[in-house]
Amino acid sequence: MTVLYGINLASDTGLQPFMVESDALGVVNLVNAGSPSLADIGIVIGDIFTRLKEVAHGSTAFAPKKANYVVHTLSKLALKSDRDQIWMEDYPPCVERFLLEDYSGLCV
Repeated sequence: MTVLYGINLASDTGLQPFMVESDALGVVNLVNAGSPSLADIGIVIGDIFTRLKEVAHGSTAFAPKKANYVVHTLSKLALKSDRDQIWMEDYPPCVERFLLEDYSGLCV
C-alpha cells in the first residue's frame, strides 16, 4: 500500500518524473513484471500497475533498508503518528544525520 500511496502522492503534487523506492522486493518485482498476480496482494499490485500506466513518468525500484535510512526512519516515525505528514521543504530532526550522510556521499 505504501508504494501506491507514494505514486499517488507524486502524481497529485505534480512531481514527475518520479521513482518510488521500496524495500519490499517481492512487491517491486511483481509491479515491474507488469502482469497480473495471483498472489494474495494481487489486487493491490494491479492497482499500482494501473496507476503507473496512468502517470507519464513514474517507476518503482527496490532499495534495501540499509541503503535508505532516511525512509526507514520516516517510516518508523509514521507508525507513531495517527495522521499523514508530508514534508516538502523542511524535514523532521530525526533524519538530519542520515540526510547529511547521504549528501556527503554524493560529494565524494
